[in-house]
Amino acid sequence: MEKSGVLLVASFAVIGLSDPAESANRFVHISPVPGSNLVSPANNIVLRSPEVVDPSRLDPSGVRVVGSLSGLHPGTLKLSSDARTIVFVPDQPFHLGERVVVHAAPLRAISGDR
Repeated sequence: MEKSGVLLVASFAVIGLSDPAESANRFVHISPVPGSNLVSPANNIVLRSPEVVDPSRLDPSGVRVVGSLSGLHPGTLKLSSDARTIVFVPDQPFHLGERVVVHAAPLRAISGDR
């Protein structure tokens, strides 16, 4: 019984984007879904662009991830093999129960569009 309580608590975090309306225009997929509850504190953040992203223009400083309890989260940006999906892997897990906000700058597509 005690173990299941620990697992339940360990899965609480809320993820959101700084500007959900703007992000909906720039990304066709966001994971976790903005406003999600019960997200693992060890979760990665995934943003999928409708266009192929220019890997030479993928700037780690263009994504800021901030936890309401843990503060700024450094991490690694990876471009998936589809060249549209960007994965942010935080260096450290988020805190339990905190709200996490993602600030994502516009991405440069291969076509040169933002």
